[in-house]
Amino acid sequence: MTKFGPRVLVADDEGLVLMVMAMALEDAGYEVLTACDGAEALALIEHPDQIRLVVTDINMPAFNGFDVAKRARERHPGLPIVFVTALPDQVYARVNGEPFHCLPKPFALQRLVTTVDEMLAEL
Repeated sequence: MTKFGPRVLVADDEGLVLMVMAMALEDAGYEVLTACDGAEALALIEHPDQIRLVVTDINMPAFNGFDVAKRARERHPGLPIVFVTALPDQVYARVNGEPFHCLPKPFALQRLVTTVDEMLAEL
């Protein structure tokens, strides 16, 4: 039986990007839940299983990454959030006082893994 590390939620509406990020994190030992849009991510956040960190794209249909981050932090205060976006300036303009990390697209997969490792090590 395979053992997994902390559970990470990854949300992105680009299927290939979602799959590649999930595979990189699984290869690094994380248990990964995936969501193909903001609505699916919000539903997973409501699930009782403990999510230790959220990686979310900003621009998604229905609910965007800011909506996902807000709901995640309402349900799980202090939950680490990693925003992935091609437009990082919109993150810095919208997020005030809440700790987060932003990875501008495109980024190296090792950078994603390192960011998740470092954020979870701080808990």
